[in-house]
Amino acid sequence: MSLYGKNLDYLDKGNVSSDIVRKELQAYFDKWPVVRWEVKGAIQSRLVGQSNYNVNFAVAFEVSNPATKKRVTGTATETEMLAQDASGNKKIISQHEKITTSHRSDGKP
Repeated sequence: MSLYGKNLDYLDKGNVSSDIVRKELQAYFDKWPVVRWEVKGAIQSRLVGQSNYNVNFAVAFEVSNPATKKRVTGTATETEMLAQDASGNKKIISQHEKITTSHRSDGKP
C-alpha cells in the first residue's frame, strides 16, 4: 500500500480512497494467493505537467489458488500515473489495466 496515494483513480472503480484499494487487493490475494508478474518489453514513462509521470508497460502474469486448483495466465497492459507526495515520494494516483490475453484452467484432467 505504500506505493499508492491517499486517493486514486483505480481500475474500473473510479476515484477511491486507499482503504478501498487495500480491501480490493486483500480480496484479490485471498482469491489468488500465488501471483507471478513479469514485465515484458520496455517501460515507457512520460512527464505530464511539472512532476507527474504517465507510465505504461506490458506484463505476463500467472495467478493460481492451490486450494481450488484454479489458475489463470495471460498478458496485460498496465497504465499508471505517478505523482509526488508531500514527502517527495512518487505515489500511484491512477492505475488501469487491460487484459490482452487470458487462459483459465481448473486443474481437472
